[in-house]
Amino acid sequence: MALRFPNDYRRVEQWLVFSKFWWLYDASHQTPMAIVRRVKPVLEGKHKPLYFKNSDVGDHVVIYNTKWLAFRGEGWRERYYYHHTGYPKGMSFTPAWMLHEKDSTEIVRKVIYASMSKNIHRRSNMTRLHLYPELKDVPSKIMENIAGQLKQYMPVAKGLQDYSQNEIENFPKIWDMPPDYLEK
Repeated sequence: MALRFPNDYRRVEQWLVFSKFWWLYDASHQTPMAIVRRVKPVLEGKHKPLYFKNSDVGDHVVIYNTKWLAFRGEGWRERYYYHHTGYPKGMSFTPAWMLHEKDSTEIVRKVIYASMSKNIHRRSNMTRLHLYPELKDVPSKIMENIAGQLKQYMPVAKGLQDYSQNEIENFPKIWDMPPDYLEK
C-alpha cells in the first residue's frame, strides 16, 4: 500500500501541471509593461515545474479594468503603436491615447503579443488571453472557471473616497484646526 502513494501523488501532480487554470488579473492603474511582467509567464507556462521551450502548458488569463490603464510621464502622447495592413504603404502608427479611445483592450493585447517568445506557441498562447474593459463585462461562464487571482505588479493606494467617514474621523491628527479659523 505504501508503494502506491508516490504514484498517485505523481499522477495528481502531472494532472495539475498539464491542466489549464484560469487566472484573474486587475489592470487598473497598471502600466502595460507591469501587466506583461505578471501575465506573460503564466500564459507561456513558465510558472509550472515541467516547462520547457516547446511545451504548450500555459494557463488562461482574464484581464479586466483595461479601461483604467496608466502610463508614466507623457506616455499617452509619446507612445505609438504599430499596425500594418499587409498592403504596400499600409504601415501606420497610432498614438496610445487614440488607440485606447478606439478599443481599451488593444494596447494590452499589442504589448503582450510583442513581448511573447517568438516561437510556434505564440498565437496559441494569445488565444488564452481574455481582455475586458471592466469587471462587469466578463461573462459569467468565464467567471465560473476562475481558479485564482494574480497579484498586481504595482500596488494601488486607496483614494479618499474609498475610506468610510468613521475611518476619516478616527484618523490620528497632528494638529486640530481652531473652530474660529476662516478659510479663504
